[in-house]
Amino acid sequence: MFNKYTDWQNWILQNLQLLTKMYGKNNVVLNGKNWQSILIINYPLPSSWKQRATMLLIILPKKSHVFYTAPDRFYIDKGLKTITGKTPGHYFEDDDFNDMSKNNMARFSFHLKTGWKPKIHCNAGTNLSHVIYGLGKGMDKAAREVM
Repeated sequence: MFNKYTDWQNWILQNLQLLTKMYGKNNVVLNGKNWQSILIINYPLPSSWKQRATMLLIILPKKSHVFYTAPDRFYIDKGLKTITGKTPGHYFEDDDFNDMSKNNMARFSFHLKTGWKPKIHCNAGTNLSHVIYGLGKGMDKAAREVM
């Protein structure tokens, strides 16, 4: 049977299904032009952050790297603070560490340090839900460190 999608595209589509189960069908958007980013429109923030939710843009690694390199480019709303009103660590609004500053987005610096072992069938290995879980933990830790 002919499959019009590559392994990389199939992996992204499977991840998209997982994320829509987690965040809702109308809340997750794939950039259909280049398949390089996924937007979660209403991503819930950890309780250590003042705001309850943010937009979360995940830039995926190049298709030749997605099975070797975990996503590490995460963009969220500008103006976010901890529950004590402080700016969380690893959160960058200015141009120095944020290539999307001009698009009115902040960058949250998070890197999955170990365990990135995706498989073509995304449920058989690590996937974007694992990365987003780690991101949430990293966001909570960053906020608590400055409180």
